[in-house]
Amino acid sequence: MPLSFTYSNYPHIFDAFVADTSFETQLALRLSCKSFQQAVDRLHVHHLVLTPHGSNSIDIKGAYRRIPALRRIKPAAWRKEPKLELTSHTRVVDIRGFFPATCNLTLLKGAFPNLDTLRMCTSKSEPKSYTPYVPLAAKTLVLFTSPDGGDCNPAGYDEWDSEEEDEPEFVPKGVSSKLPDKYTKIVVNMNGMDIPIADMFRCALDPPEHVTEVDIIIPVYSSPSARGRIEIFSEHILGMDTAELIGSPHVKYTLVGLDVVKPSTYRVIVPLATTPTCSHTCSFLISTYSA
Repeated sequence: MPLSFTYSNYPHIFDAFVADTSFETQLALRLSCKSFQQAVDRLHVHHLVLTPHGSNSIDIKGAYRRIPALRRIKPAAWRKEPKLELTSHTRVVDIRGFFPATCNLTLLKGAFPNLDTLRMCTSKSEPKSYTPYVPLAAKTLVLFTSPDGGDCNPAGYDEWDSEEEDEPEFVPKGVSSKLPDKYTKIVVNMNGMDIPIADMFRCALDPPEHVTEVDIIIPVYSSPSARGRIEIFSEHILGMDTAELIGSPHVKYTLVGLDVVKPSTYRVIVPLATTPTCSHTCSFLISTYSA
């Protein structure tokens, strides 16, 4: 008996067809039958962006726009959401902005079992803020700041500005600052700015033994083929921030974009990178890079 033409029987055909259509066409196809709905939803959840909503909820969208399959969830209740079985197909997650301690992102560990890349991003809106712990396990961690930099102090609520108030909790109770063992690589995207990443994420300053590669992207790139550029006047500060990240002897370091920095900045970075403790593991790559 011939197989029926459904997604479960021919997933590769539906996936290939949907991937070659526009977003608007995908939305129309999604409404036509269950098979197209499955194909469209799995494509849309490949890369998800998580942003905070209130004190305990998460807004979810795709890499470029909102998607119909997932809109908003609460970490504590994700197991009750049948649609979240889709997230087993998610390979990239952006955590953007500051999630308060009342929204424990580590409760989502089981929702993303096949994650390849986790990107920790500062918020796009003012004031700049970020989540100061790594809640999900993946192979590669990307510390990706916003193009105009970020605040080194996590912040989430404008109303907390009084010296008489207690300092709010930045990390949920019981959550470890230890980087999950699954990680083997860290990518630090400096965005051409003097962002002191080492103050934001300890794992970048002192990578654990299971992290064997660290890529440091110094300039900002407008496209994979464009020449990188530096966005700040005080390049020596950028050099110091970059050099601070280099020093673990078990790590292979790759520096991207040395071709666009001033010689004075280069002279700040290279001496530390060529100390006896790490010269045998540090490599220099002068090229464009897309995280």
